[in-house]
Amino acid sequence: MIVKSSNSIRRRSAAHRRGYITAELIFVIPILMALLLAIVEFGLLLIASERIQLAAATACRVGTQPSADPTEQGLAVEEAVHVALGNTALATNALVLFTPGAAPGDFVTVQIDVPMSAASPDLLAMFGFSLKDRFLVGRAVMIQQ
Repeated sequence: MIVKSSNSIRRRSAAHRRGYITAELIFVIPILMALLLAIVEFGLLLIASERIQLAAATACRVGTQPSADPTEQGLAVEEAVHVALGNTALATNALVLFTPGAAPGDFVTVQIDVPMSAASPDLLAMFGFSLKDRFLVGRAVMIQQ
């Protein structure tokens, strides 16, 4: 009759458990990493989206002021967007679309399009979600004074 010592059985089961832990970590770490990167990326995009929306409202407020020259009014709106966005990648990549009102009481529209890649690094590209060719849009509509 062969009797195994309890020490050898304990050593073998401890090594066996370490193998399971390693295998579990191999599956869990990429999921946790993707989740962490998603939280960071979407947080940055949310902050940028709020800044863009605020810039659109500020620029639209400037665009509702009476002006004799529509070109001058458009330049003032563009300047208001760049001031509101600050000296960031958002301001340098912003595309501003301004639709002035023709007469008092008409609607004035400002729309700002910024590529998502200017607001956040493309952290989730390795997981199949890329920011390429996607835009953050801020839009404000007010009444011409």
